[in-house]
Amino acid sequence: PISFHDVKSVIERELKRPLHEIFAEFREECLAAASVGQVHRARLFTGEEVAVKIIRPGIEKKIREDIQLMFALAERIERSFELGRVLGALNLVKEFERIIFRELDMLIEAGNIEKFAINFKKVDEIYIPQVYWDYTSKSVLVMEHIDGVKMDEVEKIKAAGIDPKEVAMIGLRSFSRQLMEFGYFHADPHPGNTIVMPDGRVSLVDFGITGYLDEESMRQIANL
Repeated sequence: PISFHDVKSVIERELKRPLHEIFAEFREECLAAASVGQVHRARLFTGEEVAVKIIRPGIEKKIREDIQLMFALAERIERSFELGRVLGALNLVKEFERIIFRELDMLIEAGNIEKFAINFKKVDEIYIPQVYWDYTSKSVLVMEHIDGVKMDEVEKIKAAGIDPKEVAMIGLRSFSRQLMEFGYFHADPHPGNTIVMPDGRVSLVDFGITGYLDEESMRQIANL
């Protein structure tokens, strides 16, 4: 994790106000830290419990340097190995570059959350957190904090009186809808991004990577 001082600096720079004027309470210890950002829990002055996601300062420069190295390596692989040309090593790096820079923009992620909220509006078993747009910028995302346990914490799910098999079926039905009905899907659905709520509903979080399917791809998946 980056230091609280750096977190505070990013939030105040992006939202143009002191931290104590934005949040009634802000927990200095992070909930989670990943490659491009980290998440802290906070409370708004209106009382809502929120999760605050902050992009790591300086990460864009580091990623650009890494991608330059990846392009250089991919070019050598394609030049030296037939398998590299068949796989299209350079195109793989281009695809990674496209995805990773979208993941650095919290306004894109906030938009992704709202699209999912619209798609699952009439699906009671799936819950999509609310975005607080007044506190969201390119490097800061403020969204509703979801209480619950990760989808792979089976014993905790059982202890809450929830059937893990039903949780698995909710996940399957959710992903089937994304692939075959909406044509728009969460592309990073690991257990840390899938929260089982106390009432048995499943909440999807962390929408930094999403994907689209055209009509033909959706038909092929449905036929499969």
